[in-house]
Amino acid sequence: MTAPGFTVSAFILLLHVSFVVNYPSGKVTKSCRGMIPEHGHTPQYHPVHHISVSQVTFRPGDQIKVTLSGPPFKGFLLEARDAENSSGPPVGSFTLIDSHVSQLLTCEDVQGSAVSHRSPSKKTEIKVYWDAPSSAPNHIIFLATVVEKYKIYWVKIPGPIISQPNVLPFTTPEATIAPMPTVPSVSHLTRSFSASDCGNKKFCIRSPLNCDPEKERACVFLSFTRDDQSVMVELSGPSKGYLSFAFSHDRWMILSGKLMGWLSHSLLPPSSLVFKKTFDLDSSLLLASQGDDDAYLCILEDQIVHIQPSHLTGRSHPIMDSGDPLEHMAWRLADGVMQCSFRRNITLPGVKNRFDLNASYYIFIADGAAADGRIHKHSQQPLITYEKYNVTGDPKNIGGSRSLLLLKVHGALMFVAWMTTVSVGVLIARFFKPVWSKALFGDAAWFQVHRTLMLTTSALTFIAFLLPFIYRGGWNWHAGYHPYLGFLVMVLAVLQLLLAAFRPPLHDPRRKMFNWTHWSMGTAARIIAVAAMFLGMDLPGLNLPGPWKTYAMIGFVAWHVGTEIILEIHAYRLSRKVEMLDDDRIQILQSFTAAEAEGYVFKKVVLAIYVCGNLTFLTMFLSAINRL
Repeated sequence: MTAPGFTVSAFILLLHVSFVVNYPSGKVTKSCRGMIPEHGHTPQYHPVHHISVSQVTFRPGDQIKVTLSGPPFKGFLLEARDAENSSGPPVGSFTLIDSHVSQLLTCEDVQGSAVSHRSPSKKTEIKVYWDAPSSAPNHIIFLATVVEKYKIYWVKIPGPIISQPNVLPFTTPEATIAPMPTVPSVSHLTRSFSASDCGNKKFCIRSPLNCDPEKERACVFLSFTRDDQSVMVELSGPSKGYLSFAFSHDRWMILSGKLMGWLSHSLLPPSSLVFKKTFDLDSSLLLASQGDDDAYLCILEDQIVHIQPSHLTGRSHPIMDSGDPLEHMAWRLADGVMQCSFRRNITLPGVKNRFDLNASYYIFIADGAAADGRIHKHSQQPLITYEKYNVTGDPKNIGGSRSLLLLKVHGALMFVAWMTTVSVGVLIARFFKPVWSKALFGDAAWFQVHRTLMLTTSALTFIAFLLPFIYRGGWNWHAGYHPYLGFLVMVLAVLQLLLAAFRPPLHDPRRKMFNWTHWSMGTAARIIAVAAMFLGMDLPGLNLPGPWKTYAMIGFVAWHVGTEIILEIHAYRLSRKVEMLDDDRIQILQSFTAAEAEGYVFKKVVLAIYVCGNLTFLTMFLSAINRL
């Protein structure tokens, strides 16, 4: 539901974000060459799993049984390579013995040249046949990468070397030791980041605007400091799981309501991190991006922060990338605040998926929970800059918004219409007819005020109803019940106007039916509108923070209902007082007028107090929307 010409980018943004999937199905073809699961952890150096073979010599065309065994593991990748060039391409092909636990992969365009797991279920032994090709080298070594869990894995575990007959013995044991991948070093920050150079030496994004992470725990802070051909990045904010930011070509978001997380049991590329930009928390669809984003994540696991770049290209899931382009990585945890920093070159020729930072981009910042090897949906709507910025250009000090302007206006108009104008209009029509019965522009004053407020309510509702359609380019099918309830409110508001336009005269027999119909439809519209506002406050497009919003809405409903009850009781007691005066035949005009005057003053006082309270509730919600 995006407008033509706009790309849909993905962001953490981690995104319902959707899943951060680490290929639990074993489809790890992209790892064939390096055999390295990019999990962002240091691999283990002392293998506990073993590879055995049925024979140590072979001829082209032979079939040799290969067994991988050891403590329970969840993922694996098995290959045969030239022992004299163990970093070269796979040699030969495999035949499965048990297709329920293993599967063949096509590496280097050779079908069946590697074997991997089929599911993340625990296994202790894998058996396959290796088919020696006609062009096999003299010596073959079997290598295996084994994943016990997300952060515990071994890379290129060397197995036995088998050789063709009548060849010289293999005498270079150094070649049998597979080099372990290097992981960029990460250090601890000794002090908090400072905002003192924002706008001077640093390009800063802050929420709230002008906050200082050194002094305010709730400060969300992202800074870029240029130094010749590189930029130093600092990211800080309250988080118990992860913080992330991304460069994007657009501000469009797609939300998947699924739990995102990274599955700790699979072998590779770390995770296709599905951090997605979104509209609706209730969506169960995983929508792919049509553009690409350059994203960076700081993920807390076991009191250690892992700094990980990620990307999304084309209509595919975002994928964790190697951290090689990042330098000087460091992190800090204190009082629930996570801080991480790193340096990267402004341009990275030959490095895929990293943006050139000499250009301008929208910038997203998101946070969420992470536990048990899984990253969950971001806890609130990502913070998005208002426009594109070049972070390596002139230092600036900017803010952002967690909700787009059209959606903020939509929410504000609905709150004004269905909290204030309609509520005051209903009270005036129900209780103030005798108070303001004098003519005003040809009709009773109460009626003119009531009609003006109701026309205002309908106009605001109509405008607010159109804004989400303008923003999304159509109906939002994944926002739960909110749009349907909003549609009912819009229909009832229009019907009320049409019904009022054909109102029968005062003494017409149909007038009583009109009154009941008018009251019933109006009451239904108000109840449905309150339900729609309850649901709308939690949608990502206008996700008002904190539990206070629910209590505030309940307080508003109680305030309005309580006012109606007070006025109803007062009206009943006033009518009883007038009846008693009439029954005792002592009523005189002066006594009746005094009773009415006393009642009118009470009603006006109650209305004044009600309006003040109503506006207080309205101001709370409008202020919260403005701060998004």
